[in-house]
Amino acid sequence: MAITQLTFNNNLNTSLQIGDVVYYCPVSSLGGFNSNSNEDQITKLGTVLSIFENTIQVTLESNTLAPNANDYIFFSKDNIVNLNSVLGYFASVKMVNDSTEKAELFSISLGTDLSSK
Repeated sequence: MAITQLTFNNNLNTSLQIGDVVYYCPVSSLGGFNSNSNEDQITKLGTVLSIFENTIQVTLESNTLAPNANDYIFFSKDNIVNLNSVLGYFASVKMVNDSTEKAELFSISLGTDLSSK
């Protein structure tokens, strides 16, 4: 199993976790924006093994080349592990606004599923 190390100049996304899958694709400059509309150029790099400051270690998929310096690198999460549902019969929510400026809550929603009778 081959492992590669990626070091970034900026801070990593705070939601990046061990086990997330890393992808990359080349980008081209178009009208001042970097873009890539060809989904065939998206390459699965591998799974995150470790995270330390601005560096991650990733297991390489078989026959996968490491990304170039200017490639766009992104990740996806395993939706089996990272569900955003509340389980159980009771939930409590506390919302706090630490700002001294006026704030307005636009909407709150709740999804429920009947799990037992």
